[in-house]
Amino acid sequence: MESPARYGTSLIAAVCFCGLLFLIPLAITFLTSFHNSPAMGVVGPEWTFANYTRLFRDDYFAGVLLTTLRLGVVTAAVATIVAYPLAYFIVRSSSRWVKVILALIIAPMFISSVVRALGWILVLGEFGPFNFALTSLGLLREPLKLTYNFTGVVIAVVHWVFPFVVLILVAAIHGVKPVLEEVAQDLGAGIWQTFMRVTLPLTFPGIVSAFLLALSATVSGYTTMILMGGGKVRVASMVVADYFRGVLDYPAGAAVAMVLLAATLALAVLGNATARRASLR
Repeated sequence: MESPARYGTSLIAAVCFCGLLFLIPLAITFLTSFHNSPAMGVVGPEWTFANYTRLFRDDYFAGVLLTTLRLGVVTAAVATIVAYPLAYFIVRSSSRWVKVILALIIAPMFISSVVRALGWILVLGEFGPFNFALTSLGLLREPLKLTYNFTGVVIAVVHWVFPFVVLILVAAIHGVKPVLEEVAQDLGAGIWQTFMRVTLPLTFPGIVSAFLLALSATVSGYTTMILMGGGKVRVASMVVADYFRGVLDYPAGAAVAMVLLAATLALAVLGNATARRASLR
């Protein structure tokens, strides 16, 4: 039998490891955001709130932040809605194709995000196979504009976060015993009633977790947004990159990063509160 002291040592080691990799860099970024920048690439000794006041007075940044959050919410919603039926099929089906489907879902995780984004540009381009097929079948007179705009970014980012969302929903649905659905149907509930009153409430915490993971991954993403958006869809991560790599204003970039983190955490808290309230009903 393992001693409690050994578990305590492992816990302390894990906390220290997480602190070194997450908490310390986050604390440095937070403190840097309250300093001035007297010259390019220099963090001054003066403490100031100017970086935050300048951001909140900037209409451009407000628009970028709104676009970032809207992109995160739309992407997370689409990915979760599309992934749920597929995850349910993977858990409940006894088909031999389940493992193949699961492998196809996970496979994009092993491909570079740059390669995936460039692949979507080729597929969704005006002369790509998607538009070619629709125009050849007579379904469209002119090719759809699906690249270098908000729609194209949503499609590419959904593809990026989709495997993670499916895996979380698979775990959530797997936790619902099939006998509960069978009992509901034996008591006279139809398929839709069983889903709405049994399956959905029991898997709702997993749905919220999948949604929040997709949301946080989207609002912090950079590569897919800049490639699929072509610079026309500006998100907060691009502003952070501009400050850190362009004008070398590290305190201003840190302030943008902290505002984005605060907005994401606020949505996460709201989502968890919604899930907790729903589970109590």
